[in-house]
Amino acid sequence: MPLPVGLWKANVNGAECELHINEAGGLVTGSLLNEEIHGSWNETAQSVSFVSLDRSHPPDTFRGFYAGYLFSTPRDAQPGRDILWTLCGTLHATPQWYSSVFRNAHPLRNVFGWYAQISQIL
Repeated sequence: MPLPVGLWKANVNGAECELHINEAGGLVTGSLLNEEIHGSWNETAQSVSFVSLDRSHPPDTFRGFYAGYLFSTPRDAQPGRDILWTLCGTLHATPQWYSSVFRNAHPLRNVFGWYAQISQIL
């Protein structure tokens, strides 16, 4: 199954937001938390990995590395039925970024959880 493109509802360590996936044919582009994302999609493993970049102030600033896996609910949906796609994984964030974004950030913690979901009719 290819990675669905479009607008996903996301949650990054409790911060509700939107994940926009514009391209997902091997290369992944889009935005998350108002920052550009660039990465790759592994069709066989059903895994995604991407980095977020802040391009608002040159030079571009690396914010974090995301890794996640795609699964569906229900697992074997019948044609014409709704299916909920979920990406779930970890974020390895830079200290300068996560301390300004996440309430429960601590200098000794730089790994956080995230997920995103999108519905689709097969």
